[in-house]
Amino acid sequence: MERAQLLEEIKSLMGEYMHDEDKSKLANITDDTDFVNDLNMDSIDMVDVVIKAENKFGIEIKNETIAKLNTVGKCLDVMQERLAEKGL
Repeated sequence: MERAQLLEEIKSLMGEYMHDEDKSKLANITDDTDFVNDLNMDSIDMVDVVIKAENKFGIEIKNETIAKLNTVGKCLDVMQERLAEKGL
């Protein structure tokens, strides 16, 4: 899956956990965007987004890896690796 397409999917999932006043920030996301500091998401929201992505794409990301995914770019990198392992 191409990175841009994956980003759009993740942005959609993140929007489900963001406060309405923060959703406008989704338009300006870069690889360096921090989930907590830039998007006002807490760690539980981030875990929920990753779990939804795992279910949607049929991938698995270990909990210790999820804990290190503080930016959008890191999250996309790991998801692309898992998708590539599945041949997607």
